[in-house]
Amino acid sequence: MSSAIEFSGGILTEFIRIIKGAANIADTEGRERIGNEDIERAITEIRNDYIRILSKEDSVILKSVSETKEKTDGERFQNLLFSLAILEYSNGKIWYDIHPTIKAVIE
Repeated sequence: MSSAIEFSGGILTEFIRIIKGAANIADTEGRERIGNEDIERAITEIRNDYIRILSKEDSVILKSVSETKEKTDGERFQNLLFSLAILEYSNGKIWYDIHPTIKAVIE
């Protein structure tokens, strides 16, 4: 369960997305409980969804955001933010990071 929390990026809808995916996987395989392997598979499926839509230009923006935690200008940044590939956080000041499911692929 802790990996579902970690990979949700602190976004409730992303946590629910991971748990829903894991529940579907467990149910499909005839299990009554979600296991860690189901959560890992759900995270992998979400990662693959992002990888399918990201361009090389997106990867450059994501690397920059991951390193600087800063916003960049442009429509591509906004599209990545709206798709939740980039997440916005605020704890005293606004900062940005990339979705945890794609962090290892981008860095």
